[in-house]
Amino acid sequence: YDLLYNIATHLLLRSTSTSDVRKALVLLDKAKDECVRSLQDDYDQVDDDDEDHDDEEGDAAEDVDKEAKKQNDMEAELNKETAPIRANKALGLLLLGGDE
Repeated sequence: YDLLYNIATHLLLRSTSTSDVRKALVLLDKAKDECVRSLQDDYDQVDDDDEDHDDEEGDAAEDVDKEAKKQNDMEAELNKETAPIRANKALGLLLLGGDE
């Protein structure tokens, strides 16, 4: 997703037409989708590793707390990683002047 983001950013900054901006917005949407998928895969992998190491049955409340913490961590990471993508998308929409 980094490559998609970088290409879209370059296209936005060098855009000379609304067509270029629209192409950049499509790339940014794809970058965001790929970022979400990548982070979800990473967190799913961590969950699989944790399950492999759980030899005992844990307390149900403790399991819920761990799951809530993982969910919060994932959301924070997702917000951090997608912030530049969202910012560039906002720029693209501004460049279009509300056409979208």
